[in-house]
Amino acid sequence: MHRCLLVPEILYLIHASMPKRRSLRLALACQAFLEPGLDHIWRDIDSLDPLIACLPANILQEVQPEAWNSPRVWRLRQHPTQNNLSRYLDFYAHRIRRMTFDFAGGMNMLSLHALQAIRTVTGSVPGILSPRLREFNWFSTDDIEFNLGRSFAEQLSSHMSMFLGANIRTLKLETDVSDSDVHISSTRRALARCSKHLTSLDITGTELIDYVVTTLALGLPSPAAFAHLATWPKLTNLDVYRVVTPPNVGIPKSFPPVSPAANTFPALQVISCWYAVNLSDLVHILRLLPPGNEVHTVEWVCGSYPSPAEAKQVISAVARYCNPATLKHLKLSVFALSGTGFFSQQNEPLEMSPEEIDLAPLREFHSLEHLFIEVGVSVRVTPQVLEQVPSIWPRIQTLVLSAIFPNALTPLVNHEHILTLVDALPALCDLGLRFDASRVLGSERPAHLRSQLKVLRVGKSPICSPFRVTELLKGCFPKLEMLVASVDGAENSNAMDIIKSRWKLVWQELFPPSLVL
Repeated sequence: MHRCLLVPEILYLIHASMPKRRSLRLALACQAFLEPGLDHIWRDIDSLDPLIACLPANILQEVQPEAWNSPRVWRLRQHPTQNNLSRYLDFYAHRIRRMTFDFAGGMNMLSLHALQAIRTVTGSVPGILSPRLREFNWFSTDDIEFNLGRSFAEQLSSHMSMFLGANIRTLKLETDVSDSDVHISSTRRALARCSKHLTSLDITGTELIDYVVTTLALGLPSPAAFAHLATWPKLTNLDVYRVVTPPNVGIPKSFPPVSPAANTFPALQVISCWYAVNLSDLVHILRLLPPGNEVHTVEWVCGSYPSPAEAKQVISAVARYCNPATLKHLKLSVFALSGTGFFSQQNEPLEMSPEEIDLAPLREFHSLEHLFIEVGVSVRVTPQVLEQVPSIWPRIQTLVLSAIFPNALTPLVNHEHILTLVDALPALCDLGLRFDASRVLGSERPAHLRSQLKVLRVGKSPICSPFRVTELLKGCFPKLEMLVASVDGAENSNAMDIIKSRWKLVWQELFPPSLVL
């Protein structure tokens, strides 16, 4: 024998270049070509003919066809045994790589009772009839109904699990609103079991959308819609634009208690909304999260200023429903507060509350890397709070607790507390805190200060000497790229108060026009 014929890949290429009938003759004529030939012949099958051909003839009986061109349906004379299936399972099943069904006249098909009997004798093991199958083209129920009747079409899908094993990589499905519950539930179970192995999924129809969608951008949903979305098993990213609350319904003081089931939002990781009506609309989603959920990002931007009570309600909901082990990014803000320049221009309301937000409920979220709370309500920040931040959130990169409309009290923290905080958080890049900068000397240089700070948001921090503050920022934060302050009034307002003027001088000294590209 030529030594090339000892290479299985060469033998397979020879078989692949010829029709299956010639390949079979070659395989039977030469021992070297037998195994590669069988692999080629059994690689792609389009019916159950090969399985039927491997069953003992004495246990098969043909069912009387309904028409001359109907498929030939075979039933079993007796309950099959493992020995009846051994020829197929031992020699051929593992060779199948691609399977489809061509429901044409004259094809062979096993009866539903025969398929159920085979499932029973094989222990209903998924993929037992084709354990190495890579691609499966699921049939259309319309094709089955046309050739085999509606009853057959409604039940056949329930037996397809015998072909879908752990090696499946490509799955093609066709669904329709008229499909039977058995067909839909069978395809859903198959998706749930095989999805982690799939590299290609082709679906025709919308009946399985909830089982395959991973990212959803949804406009104008109602709170009731979230209960339906919570049943989607693959949904990982939920992006909402405006939440529609019923008319004449105010913000509830509390939400009815909910005990989320373990299967609600099972895959959800990201919750985002760029324009909700109220901050508290977020709670409609949070209260559906299951214990131990995988949500790592929550970003909620609302279009109206929340009251202190509403802001506290949302913070408490985050602490109650989110998973401290997975949550890394939390952003709560108001759309009107978004500013792109040096000054974030806002119209301060006449009536303000002295109440503050307490971040104590978030103490257990040690995995937080980005915490951004800018909702128009002051956040309670004291020296004691800042002292605890490095131990509570050691990985924090963004810490923005700005008070756009702060109360009239002087901040309890000063520049020394800021320097200590930055030194204790080497990963901190974005800091937003209102602090007392009126006592800055400019010569402060903490020993071995480690600063990666690139963005500093000072809000309406008190300031006396722009020159001294500039010297402090240049000396302590050499990587600073952006300074953001907030003031009252519109862009064209003439109300240039002294705080604004002083911070503007700091900005001009830090970033002179010649350095701006």
